[in-house]
Amino acid sequence: MQHPLVRTALTCLMVFGLLSFVLKLLGSIVIMVVVIVAVLAAVVIWMHEYHMPQLADLHAKPGLKQFIELVCMVSKRQVPSEELQNADEPSKELLLQTATDFWKLPRQ
Repeated sequence: MQHPLVRTALTCLMVFGLLSFVLKLLGSIVIMVVVIVAVLAAVVIWMHEYHMPQLADLHAKPGLKQFIELVCMVSKRQVPSEELQNADEPSKELLLQTATDFWKLPRQ
C-alpha cells in the first residue's frame, strides 16, 4: 500500500503525461473537450452530494438526462429521482404557524 500523497503524485504525473501525449497527437481542441467534460462530470457529482433537488430538475431535461445518468453510473451513485424535483418547496404540514404550535409539539 502506497502513501496517499505518492499515489496522488503518480496519478497527476500519469495524467499529465497522457494529456501531453494526446496534445501532440491530436491537438489542443481535444484536450479542451476532455477538460470540459471532466469539469461537467465533477459538477454533477458535487450537485449529487450537496444539491440533489436541483440535479433532479436538470435530470428531467432531455439533453442532460443521459449525461447525468452516465456520470452516476460511472461514479456508482444513484440516479436522481423525479420525486426530488419539487423537494426544495417546503411542505405545509411541517411548517409551524405560531409560537404556540411549537409548544404543542411532543417532547422527546
